[in-house]
Order: sequence, then structure tokens, then C-alpha cells
Amino acid sequence: RNMLYWNWKGLSCVGTEYTDELVENCRSKKFSCDKVDLNKENLPFRDNQFDVSTMIAVVEHLEDPHKAVAEAIRVTKDLVMITTPKGTSYPHPEHLHYWYTSEELADELLPKRGYNYHIITEISKPLDFILRQWYFMLIIELDK
Repeated sequence: RNMLYWNWKGLSCVGTEYTDELVENCRSKKFSCDKVDLNKENLPFRDNQFDVSTMIAVVEHLEDPHKAVAEAIRVTKDLVMITTPKGTSYPHPEHLHYWYTSEELADELLPKRGYNYHIITEISKPLDFILRQWYFMLIIELDK
């Protein structure tokens, strides 16, 4: 769904998913998509391959989000955008969450690495229909 929006805006998108079913769903829509288990694998991309990377509703499900964020930073030149739920309430309780907020992730990970970052708590158009009201957005500015 997010790739549809970005492609509609004229951007070239490449995705990763963690199940064969989700990969095939992306590919059926003519998107480039690789299967990657971010708990176990590195991203299959070159250093600085992308201008921008997004991790929308991903890191809160990972056992070690630090590794996944470090991988996103490795493959990105300019900007990494990460969303996480606001607080511990989430409309799908069957989803396992290891992390709950961007602040939690940012406070633990980013100061140690020296990255500039911003946490946005109110999302406005055009992103509001993608991110809805229950997400924080963490933006990491890269100076490579």
C-alpha cells in the first residue's frame, strides 16, 4: 500500500517483505520486492543505494530493531523514515510488539551513533492517510 502511494507520486520503489505471500503480493502489482527476515538477515542492497528508506510499522515487531535500523542507514544516502505506534495500545493485539515508540528506539540507538533525528507526533496530509493517527514518525538525517 505504501509503495503504491510513492509510485503514484513518481518515485521508483523497491520493497522487502518477510513472507512469500507478501512478496508475491508486491510482485503481482509489478513492484520489485525481496524476501528478507530482518531478525536474521542483512538487507540485500549496496551501501548508499537509496536516497530515502522507509520502515513503516516494521521495527516494533523486530527482536533487534537496532540491527535493522543500522541496515537501513547503511543502504541509504539521505533520509530514513521510521514509524512506530503511539504508546502501547494498538488496534491489532495479536501482533507481537517488542518496541512501542520512536522515542524509545531513538533514545536508545541514535545518540550513540551521532545522527540528527526528529520525532514527529502529528502527521499531516498527504501522509495522514498512510500513517493514520496511531503512529509516531522518526526521521533520521544522514550526513554521508
